[in-house]
Amino acid sequence: MQLVELTELKNLDCNLYSSKGNKILFDITIFEQKIGTSIKFFNRVESEILSQAISLYKSGHHWSAGTLFTQLYEMRLTRFFIRRTNKPEGFQPSKKNIDEQLKNLRDREHDVIENRMSFYKIVDESFENGLISDELAARAKIFYKEIRIPVSHGLLNRLAHKYLPIGHVSEFHTDANFAIIAENMSNDALKELELLMEESSNDSI
Repeated sequence: MQLVELTELKNLDCNLYSSKGNKILFDITIFEQKIGTSIKFFNRVESEILSQAISLYKSGHHWSAGTLFTQLYEMRLTRFFIRRTNKPEGFQPSKKNIDEQLKNLRDREHDVIENRMSFYKIVDESFENGLISDELAARAKIFYKEIRIPVSHGLLNRLAHKYLPIGHVSEFHTDANFAIIAENMSNDALKELELLMEESSNDSI
């Protein structure tokens, strides 16, 4: 599998906004307008998490919002993969085999979640099965390595290296610039989540 080459996420447009600058944040209004049209939910949990994350984002709680965005990203891609790969070859869903459909879904969930299929493997198989584009597959891996893992494990120095224009990063730099780090992280996370949700809402993929 050959993926397109991308620049690091820190070069994306959503990082043009600093905590003390005059530019607006990621245009959350446009994002919200897409919900229900180009962006659709798979279940109520996604809707609830995103609603809470957006509320935190708007109120300036960027670390909390970004944490939820990154969690939702992984949840969304995993759920999308399960939904699109749970049918045995030749199986045709109908009103007469709903119980079998549910069993297929439960079995696939067990294969993916209980057997701890890695995020990278889910990305690779999603791409190989034509579920996501090569660009999204490449971005997903960068996002997971550079944002999802550091946020999940509290690796603030790794995020500081990504977002602060300095060579050596100490605990002092991280602490003094936490607001900037958190804001940039949440902007990146929301931008990548938007791309994933739009592409996974498209049944033509």
